[in-house]
Amino acid sequence: MLLVTTFFYSAGSAVAAFLALEAFLAVAAADETYPSVVLAAVAAAGQVTGKLLWYWAGAGTTRLPWLRGKLESPRIAAAMTRWRDGSNRARRWSLAGWETRGCWCTFRPTGSSK
Repeated sequence: MLLVTTFFYSAGSAVAAFLALEAFLAVAAADETYPSVVLAAVAAAGQVTGKLLWYWAGAGTTRLPWLRGKLESPRIAAAMTRWRDGSNRARRWSLAGWETRGCWCTFRPTGSSK
């Protein structure tokens, strides 16, 4: 029963981010009914299943008539053409710089002793 619960809870946590899978797995592993590796494998299968639900839900959205009309509007069509043609190349280095800065610079919480 614990494995079934773990599977469905992990699938639910893949869909709803407010479900804390890590806390659930910590409690389930403390029970020692199943090895942690088995619980982790079942949780991984549940996570993949939950993410597949998101994928399948979003896969057909571009075929919706409402969204198709939005994508074919002149403004969006021009933006997509600019994106495909690579007119954003000048901004790539700027973006790479900001991303690198984010990796190197961290902010410590206030009240940190070091």
